[in-house]
Amino acid sequence: SISRGELFLWDRGYLEEKRIELMLGSRVTRVDHGERKVSLADGESLAYDRLLIATGASPILTKDLATRERAFTLRTLDDAEGIMKCAKERVIVYGAGAIAIKVAVALRKRGIDVIVICRSRVLRRLFDDDICSRINSRLADNGIRIARSCELGSCTAGDARVGDEELSYDCIVAAMGVKPNVPFIDKIAIRCGSSGGISVDDGMQTSVPGVYAAGDCAETLDVTTGRKDVMALWPPAVEQGKVAAMSMLGKAASYAGTLPSNAIQVFGDTFVTIGSLEGQKANFAWRGGTIRFTLRDGAIVGCQIVGDAESAGAI
Repeated sequence: SISRGELFLWDRGYLEEKRIELMLGSRVTRVDHGERKVSLADGESLAYDRLLIATGASPILTKDLATRERAFTLRTLDDAEGIMKCAKERVIVYGAGAIAIKVAVALRKRGIDVIVICRSRVLRRLFDDDICSRINSRLADNGIRIARSCELGSCTAGDARVGDEELSYDCIVAAMGVKPNVPFIDKIAIRCGSSGGISVDDGMQTSVPGVYAAGDCAETLDVTTGRKDVMALWPPAVEQGKVAAMSMLGKAASYAGTLPSNAIQVFGDTFVTIGSLEGQKANFAWRGGTIRFTLRDGAIVGCQIVGDAESAGAI
């Protein structure tokens, strides 16, 4: 384990050294592209030569959960500390993606009774059916209950309906994906894509000259599917930020697109997914585990690894 202080990437000394002015608690209400000004909620406005929109994304919550005192998402350090403080005996995890499963495993390791609610199967967008089944079994073997093919019904202060059951809980953790934080932009001037993220070119510039976007609020190319989407992953966000910075300085830079990937530890077993699941499959036994390539038109477009995470970088 590490200390709370070690979680932070930089401090105020670093910001001062880099001549970065940090304005906490300053909400943007409007961007005036003609005047090149950003309006803040307190009435102040800031002029700009170049503007980067890097507002990230917010977790999706149902209307019912959004009003519950003991309903959490996991996006910030405050969220994590709130879950740890509230979780004593039982937690309901609503969702079956990577965040949901990582939360469930972490809570179970702390001795918490965990119930995961999913519509079909865990991690279905990341792994093939048989690998999902293996993960499901690993979770069940370690005491995590998977409630499939059901929704989270009505919730009271400490009870929730899961299918036909009434279950008590300490808290609910919702992990149902994210949506881009772009309520302040003029969506007529700044185009957004089908995912709701801001459309950008290869240099991360939006449809408005001088305005750029990067990270979870931007829609970029998935190189394995050819579709544009909000990737909501840390490594692509870092790379997009670098490309945007170079472009804003007038230097040639291009973001080629995102190769989505994720790694999940499930009670000692490692599962890695890279790229697309759509295509033909080729399995190889490797270092006591399995590597499964996805092939399309004679090219590797994806990979799933069970057991050996060290191969992921080379692949």
